[in-house]
Amino acid sequence: FSFNQTLRSVHDKEYIVDLVWPDGKLIVEVDGYTFHNSPFAFGQDRHRDYELLISGYRVLRLTHEEIMKDTTRAIAKIRDSVHFLKKNSPHGA
Repeated sequence: FSFNQTLRSVHDKEYIVDLVWPDGKLIVEVDGYTFHNSPFAFGQDRHRDYELLISGYRVLRLTHEEIMKDTTRAIAKIRDSVHFLKKNSPHGA
């Protein structure tokens, strides 16, 4: 995994992602209420997820509160996502 990486979508848009596993094409985004508290921000995130999806990535969104209050659960979600992708990848990611 790498933190704060810039990725380019198939529509040539650049996005800085919080955490990415390049080989498995998994992105983990941490959403805090401060930056995602409006209909506009919510819509922008959905479009970003779409751009990343059609560019071959899967996006796992975790809330900042979840990570701070239940880190074990947040890590388990990331680990489960990695295992799922490895299991279901034709190349074993």
